[in-house]
Amino acid sequence: FRGEVKGGGFLVIRGHVEGALHLRDRLQVDSGSTLRANVQVLEMVLAGNAEGEIRVTDRLRITGSGVLHGDVESGTVRVEQGAVLRGILRRRRDPAPWPPESTP
Repeated sequence: FRGEVKGGGFLVIRGHVEGALHLRDRLQVDSGSTLRANVQVLEMVLAGNAEGEIRVTDRLRITGSGVLHGDVESGTVRVEQGAVLRGILRRRRDPAPWPPESTP
């Protein structure tokens, strides 16, 4: 899939996705799957491969099979043994509003 996804609910990626994801809830990238995208989500579990700018309002968990290349901002981050994280990691101190407030 290539494109942009916006909305709520629980999204599971099984396969290859490129583009942008803006979700109010949870994103899960299964083992063997690839995500190349800019992501804004409440919670994320990464068991596959991801590349891009990842913004997680609450919790990010990278499982032992997960590989993440890119800039990450999250409230909390859990990196399990065997996981790979390459890039910049910033801790989010204040949750951002959802949806992002538009400026006039």
